[in-house]
Amino acid sequence: MNFHVFDLLYTDPSQVREFLIFMAKSGLVGGVYLWLNKSNGKMYVGSSMNLYSRISTYFCLNKVHGIIGEALLKYGLVGFVLVLFFVSGATKEVVLSLEQSVLDGCTCAYNILFSR
Repeated sequence: MNFHVFDLLYTDPSQVREFLIFMAKSGLVGGVYLWLNKSNGKMYVGSSMNLYSRISTYFCLNKVHGIIGEALLKYGLVGFVLVLFFVSGATKEVVLSLEQSVLDGCTCAYNILFSR
């Protein structure tokens, strides 16, 4: 497994997309991602078998939802660090297990479900 960290104050979303395409060409498409709010330390963890598609959705701020969506809108992408964990030969079960391990080991305040 390998990971990459992007401070979105210094990295443009298009650069992250290019990186994700590069990784996909290397056979690494699935994994876990972590959004870290630089101003308050709150985190969100998620997983996907297609990180390019999932992360691209977050970059279109009008398509995000939930607590993390509201936080991304409030603080902007520049207020976050994005960490990507790529799993070699990822299966859905392995990726979900890794995501659950992060959830079990960290306080991911943005993963809390809420109703309006």
